[in-house]
Amino acid sequence: MRPTNRRTVSRIGLLAAIAAACLCPADNARAAEPPASGEPPAFNCQTATMTLGRDGKVYMTCLVPKEPGGFVMRLDLDGRERVGGVLTTQVFNATANAQGFMATSNPHFARKVTLWDPGFNVVGAMVKISGFTFYAPIHVEAGPSGDFYAADNPADRIVRFTPDGMRVGTYAVPREPEGDSGVLRDFRVCEKHHTFYVLTSDPKRVIRCLSFDGPDWKITCRKLWSVETPVSWGERHLGGGSGGFDVDPDGVLYFKDNRGGPIKRYDPDGKPMEDLPLKFGPDQLPGPAESGFRYLSIVGKEAVLNRAHKTELFQRYDLATGQLKGVVSVGPVTPPTKGVAPSMPEPKPAPHAEGEPHPMRVLFVGNSQVNCVSDIAEIVEDLSHSAPASIPRIQADEVVIGGAGLEQLWNDGLARRKIEIGRYDVVVLQEMIGVAEGRKDSFVKHARLFGEAVQQAKSRTLFFVTAQVEGKKAAHEVMYKANQEMARELGCRLAGGGMAWLRAWAKDPKLDLHHTDRAHPNVKGYYLNACVIYAAMTDASSVGLDPFSLSKEDARFLQEIAWEQAREDRVQEKK
Repeated sequence: MRPTNRRTVSRIGLLAAIAAACLCPADNARAAEPPASGEPPAFNCQTATMTLGRDGKVYMTCLVPKEPGGFVMRLDLDGRERVGGVLTTQVFNATANAQGFMATSNPHFARKVTLWDPGFNVVGAMVKISGFTFYAPIHVEAGPSGDFYAADNPADRIVRFTPDGMRVGTYAVPREPEGDSGVLRDFRVCEKHHTFYVLTSDPKRVIRCLSFDGPDWKITCRKLWSVETPVSWGERHLGGGSGGFDVDPDGVLYFKDNRGGPIKRYDPDGKPMEDLPLKFGPDQLPGPAESGFRYLSIVGKEAVLNRAHKTELFQRYDLATGQLKGVVSVGPVTPPTKGVAPSMPEPKPAPHAEGEPHPMRVLFVGNSQVNCVSDIAEIVEDLSHSAPASIPRIQADEVVIGGAGLEQLWNDGLARRKIEIGRYDVVVLQEMIGVAEGRKDSFVKHARLFGEAVQQAKSRTLFFVTAQVEGKKAAHEVMYKANQEMARELGCRLAGGGMAWLRAWAKDPKLDLHHTDRAHPNVKGYYLNACVIYAAMTDASSVGLDPFSLSKEDARFLQEIAWEQAREDRVQEKK
């Protein structure tokens, strides 16, 4: 389960004043004028990560002391056109798809992947990343399809999602070995062969090739082969890690030690290929006091190496001859152009079988009652994928800000922008529990504003009424009534999560639906809320569908309660 400290709750709109003509300067990436040495301030190439994007650009990141975020830089292979600066979220790595849309892995308290357009404007986030440690998500990759993949490492899975944050696949990665040393730490993807190449914390240093091929959107990866390697995972931003590895579009695995050894190669079936010795120049090998090479990337006919060095960013080698092609060092970095409105990738149709209804695109707008200990959007997706073929499959996106109500979510801007151009079928709005404590005026004002925006986007609004903190059961009806009035006024749907809790307690007074902090739902509470929302979206019962992580008995009890509440919600919408 996800810890409930507010700082762990995904904040998608940290950088977005995107409905305005320009971004707030404090929220945009920034880079001051470099000092005389040419090294950009705050950028430390001795601890920087390096990733080659599918757009052929090099992406480098590092954490920044005394800053709330990290430095992200994009540059050409020859070192020109360096753009970047300090972002307001911590980053472990950055990459881009072939269209130039970027993704940054934001671990620690953020625990999300932030998505950017080529101008460094936020266009969304992948927030369905859960975990028990600070290192989640540890790594993000782009595939040739344009989709991104993120390692949800404590949950032993890799999540696939579109450039606007829609989850389209979840792949379980079995631990090998079992225990902490088998936790997923780094990976590469080959979409051509539907394979992942994964690295764990295992001191034995093994890269495994796993298949994620299959008809379902939730797949348990199958091990194909493995190979011993000198590459190890470490806390890269602290200068850790040893050696590097990468996979080319054809599925050939490349890896290299941290010193002067050759690049080793294995074909997609795990058979060794001829080694590639590199012709290092006199200044290209790590010195005795340096930790050595840490990253290897393959792009076209080149191998790109990064080492811990004060001024050197990376080295380039010819893949055919091993000849050194050039060295790129630190230099001036240009801040991203400000005032450019972000663009959103065109949503591509989700896969669905012939004769099935087209998938339903849903946007959740709310706070930690949507996504904290568990994730309502993920549960709703799972329910839809276990439903009969006549029920639409659901693809869910989220704009979630911990502790925020509709007023803050409206002023933040990202939700408005996504509603405007996201082509959603349903937008779920969730207000703060403070509606029952004197905030009704703010709720009414901003519910109307959101409702109008949703109507203009030709989408449907669904008001989700959450449950109160423990000890305030009386507030459930007050919150429900306020949302009921707005649903009736705007002709919208209603999902009475809090009222469903009262129904459940009436049948089982000892049922615990709260997390240990007594302010958020536990998994049962999130599941009950999700079943009520699912019914409001689809007009279908969740009885008999995916139990998520619950027992079938517990799930069925909550499913039946949710269906009772859903039928009552349909009545109340018309009163």
